[in-house]
Amino acid sequence: MDLKALYNISYGIYVVSSKKENRINGQIANTVFQTTSEPATIAVCINKENLTHEFITESKVFSVSVLEQETDMKFIGKFGFKSGRDEDKFKGVNYKIGGNRFAHNYGKYFSFYGGRSDYGNGCGHPYSICRESC
Repeated sequence: MDLKALYNISYGIYVVSSKKENRINGQIANTVFQTTSEPATIAVCINKENLTHEFITESKVFSVSVLEQETDMKFIGKFGFKSGRDEDKFKGVNYKIGGNRFAHNYGKYFSFYGGRSDYGNGCGHPYSICRESC
C-alpha cells in the first residue's frame, strides 16, 4: 500500500463535547464522519483515556461543533492542549444546552449536531455513533 494515499483523506477540526451530571467537557477531534443520511447519523472517535470519552460513555450524549479553518489558536488550545480534569474548558465560552440535545453555540463557530449515542470499539479504539432522531 502506498501510504501517501492517506494524504488525500480530508478531515476537519471539531470540538466534541459531552456532559456528565452537571459537568460538561469538550475536546478537539479530527475524526468525525457521516455514516448514514436517513436517519442522519454521525460517528466520532475519541481516545479512551480522555475525559470526554468518559462523559460520552456514561451519558450517551455528545455534540460536534465544526470549527472554521481560521479558528483562533487560543480557542483550539483551550479544548486541545488542556485536560478537563484540570480545568473547566467551557469557562468564558458562549454555549447552550437544550433538552436531550447537546447543542453548542461558539459564536462564529458552527454548532452541528447533538443527540443520543451508541458506543462501539474497533481495533481497540472507541467510537460513538449519534443519530439525529434520538
